[in-house]
Amino acid sequence: MRYLQTRHSRSCTFNQGKCPPEVMRQAAVVLQCYGKLARKTHPFTGNAVSQECPEVATEVPDENGLFVLFDRKEVVDGEQDPNYVQFNQRGNGFAAFQCHSLQNAVQVYIWPEDVNNDTGSGATPQSHADLLNNGRSYGLRALFDCVNTLQGQERWWWELSRICSLQDADGVALPKESACTLECRKGMPGWQQPRARRGEKASSPAFEAWFDAVRYQVSLNLIKMGIFGSNAENFLHKVRLCYARRQPYRYNGVYTEVENVPVVYLGDSAGSTDFKKGMSCGRGLLCASQLALDTMDVVLQQAKMTGSANLQQAFRHGAKMYQNFWSSPEMIAEWRTDYDASFKYLQAGRLDMGPMCSMAAAICHNGCMFVPQLGRVMGA
Repeated sequence: MRYLQTRHSRSCTFNQGKCPPEVMRQAAVVLQCYGKLARKTHPFTGNAVSQECPEVATEVPDENGLFVLFDRKEVVDGEQDPNYVQFNQRGNGFAAFQCHSLQNAVQVYIWPEDVNNDTGSGATPQSHADLLNNGRSYGLRALFDCVNTLQGQERWWWELSRICSLQDADGVALPKESACTLECRKGMPGWQQPRARRGEKASSPAFEAWFDAVRYQVSLNLIKMGIFGSNAENFLHKVRLCYARRQPYRYNGVYTEVENVPVVYLGDSAGSTDFKKGMSCGRGLLCASQLALDTMDVVLQQAKMTGSANLQQAFRHGAKMYQNFWSSPEMIAEWRTDYDASFKYLQAGRLDMGPMCSMAAAICHNGCMFVPQLGRVMGA
C-alpha cells in the first residue's frame, strides 16, 4: 500500500474502510485489506466479506499466546548453543520463522500447551509466594497454566496484552524503543519501558513476578533454540515481546461485487491462523501474489488481442480464480487440527527445516514481485 501511495497516488484512492459509492462505481477494483475490527466498524454496504460471521473451524487449547519480533541484523551475534538442534527437536511450544535476508524481521510464535518444560520446573506455582520467591524456576507451560488460579480479581493476560501491544491506546504504532522487550534484568537497557497506566487491570507484586518470569523463560528458550547466538545479553532490549490472541476463524468468501465492481479481501491469511502456531506459511501473501499474476495474465491477453486492457474485467477474472483457490480442498484442509504445515512449505517451493523454519527466498521474491506488479496494474 505504501508503494501504491508513493508511485501511483493518482490511480489509487485510500479510504480507510469508508469507500463512497461514487468512488466505488469508478473503480477497477476495491482491495479490502484491513483487520477484523475495522471490517466490523466500517463495512462496505453489500460486501459479504465485510458482513458475514466467520466460520469457526476448531477449538483453541488456550486463547492466549505470545510472539517475539526482532531484526536479525540488530540481534543475532556469536555462536549457537551446541545443543540447539536437539532442543528444537524435543518440542518447546515455539514456532520460529526466519527469512534468508538479513534485512527482514524474524517472528517467533509461542504457545506452550505442549511444552515439555525442559527449561524449568513443570510443577505449577501454587501461591503468590512461589512466584515472588522462585518465579524464574518454573517452566513456561507452568507459568501459563497458573494464571487462572493465582490472578484473583486481577486480569493478568489482559494486562500483559496491554503492556505487550505494538500500538498505543489510540491504535497508533509504537516506536521500537517504546515497545516491551525481553530484557528483564534490573539496570539493563529496556528493563523498564515506560508503561502507561491507562486502564490497567493488574499491578500486584505477584503479577510483576509472573511477568518477569515469563520474559525470562521466553529468553532462555530462544537462546537454547540457537536463534540469538551466544551474546544474547547484549541485545535482549531489542527483542520485542508481543501478545497474540488466538482466534480461529475462516471467511468462506473473499470475493464479491458491490456497485458492479469487484471487491476482493486481501490480508494476513484472510482469517486468523494463530491457533496453528503461526503456521499459515504466508497464506495472505501467496493469495495476493496469485491474484496479481492471474489478473496480469488477462491484461496481457487483452493487450495482445485488442491493444488495450479492461482492468475491471481483468480483476474480475483474477478474483474468481482467487476465490476458487481459497475454496479449494487443499486450502480448507489447512484449518484441520491434524494439518501438517510442512506440506504447505513444499507446495509453495519453500524449505522446511523443522522447528527452526527458514523461509525460502521465494517468499521475498513473491513479496517484492507482487506489489510493483499490482502497482503497474492500478496505475495503467
